[in-house]
Amino acid sequence: MESGIYLKKGKERPLLQRHHWIYSGAIQFEIAEVDGIELHSMDAKFPIASAQGGTPDVFANVTEQKVRFNKYGGATGTELKRLEYDYMRVPAALTSGAAEEPAIPLQYRRIIPDYALMFLHMDKNDDRAPAVGLMSRNGLRAMAKENRSRLTSYSRKMGKIIPRQEGADNAGPLRTEAGLIIG
Repeated sequence: MESGIYLKKGKERPLLQRHHWIYSGAIQFEIAEVDGIELHSMDAKFPIASAQGGTPDVFANVTEQKVRFNKYGGATGTELKRLEYDYMRVPAALTSGAAEEPAIPLQYRRIIPDYALMFLHMDKNDDRAPAVGLMSRNGLRAMAKENRSRLTSYSRKMGKIIPRQEGADNAGPLRTEAGLIIG
């Protein structure tokens, strides 16, 4: 198939009658499937050094979040190809390392297994699922309430303009540790 716009069968009539619009429903899009293979097979069949332009028809997972195709883009370096694919989103870890504290405070970490237990009870059609769900929801609400109160707790001086103490008994100008005058 050469590059260009191809119309579906029977949709060329308005164009032949000199109609100046081509509706998107009349366009025949090239839809191709891209098959997945193992990375070692990809390296053997399609070495990176001999990569060619064109529509990819084979891919391989390089890592959990990276794939490699056997071809790149179009026949020319400026031609673009649109690839749509299904994927499973991998959530970020709670921590970056073993020494780092998770984003969930220690006293509320029980909420995660509580919700897991609720979903387990729901899958088993167990009568205890609503009670465990209520316990989980209350724990989550308590964590949210504590977080809101922590974010909104201010001192009594917050937002007040405190005038500079003029005429105070200072031995000289107010200085930083480096000796710069700040007041």
